[in-house]
Amino acid sequence: MKSKKLSKAEQAQEQISGKESDQKHDLKHDRKQKQKQEQKHEHDQKHEHKPFNRITIEASYLSKPTHLRTRMDRYEAGRAMRVKCPRESHAEFAVNVATRDNPIDLLIQSNEGRIKELLPIRYGRMLSSPFAFFRGAAVIMADDLASTPSIGYAVQACGDCHLLNFGAFATPERNIVFDLNDFDETFPAPWEWDLKRLAASFAIASRNNGHKRSDGIAAAVRLVKCYRDRLQELSEMKTLEAWYSSLDYRALIELTDDPELK
Repeated sequence: MKSKKLSKAEQAQEQISGKESDQKHDLKHDRKQKQKQEQKHEHDQKHEHKPFNRITIEASYLSKPTHLRTRMDRYEAGRAMRVKCPRESHAEFAVNVATRDNPIDLLIQSNEGRIKELLPIRYGRMLSSPFAFFRGAAVIMADDLASTPSIGYAVQACGDCHLLNFGAFATPERNIVFDLNDFDETFPAPWEWDLKRLAASFAIASRNNGHKRSDGIAAAVRLVKCYRDRLQELSEMKTLEAWYSSLDYRALIELTDDPELK
């Protein structure tokens, strides 16, 4: 069967129709691409992570103000800070799901600079237990803490202060001391953040080990009290005495009556 031969006018009309169809297809494709770009831009703006942008960080060592002259002046300054941010204001924390940054997005952003081939191993370890996830999710906790009360006074925080980031190491003087041994996440931040993360690590580790809820709470409370008492001791020391103060590992071992731990 022979195909019908088109006239020149019909051929021209067909070419015009084909071009119009291509143009419509291109316009439709462009609209879709533009819509996708707008949606991506809107998503990026919504989930853009700006670390600690909810508070103003004022670190004395960054702005170098005049030091308070006496120990009593420093005590009074501390009391004034408690008026600004009462201790009771730290008692409760509730997650606002509507405004909270997406935890998965935060983890992805925290991978910048990491070796891509090792990321699956990192995530696999985090999946092994709630405490393992807590250890690997410092950025998520920091993002949550950014909306919590703070006196606004920063220190060079550890950034990932949990119980397994403490350990023994040798000093240049050939002593074995017990202290923080991980500073990968160190950053100027409110001092409260390190303490809250450390207390949370005790509660989560206690639960992960099958202890009662009351045991985890007791451990966290004990930790905070010891922190308070140690700061009180340091505040009464002379500057160099406080600077060289350390916890000898052998002395620490002697504090326990558990033969297995020794």
